[in-house]
Amino acid sequence: MKKWVIDYTIEKLEMIAEDLRSLADAYKMESEAREILRDSRTTLLNVIEKLRKMEADEE
Repeated sequence: MKKWVIDYTIEKLEMIAEDLRSLADAYKMESEAREILRDSRTTLLNVIEKLRKMEADEE
């Protein structure tokens, strides 16, 4: 995969992860809804880490 594609994807996923964290923190949601948002954020952060590893392995 091209480096710029990985960088762009990481940047967008980081923005989404931050939005999920903000939503989970900002709104008075039921704990189950907050947990779902946090789990989704964790999943995105794991994908970001894998993309970074792929990028490092290609260099």
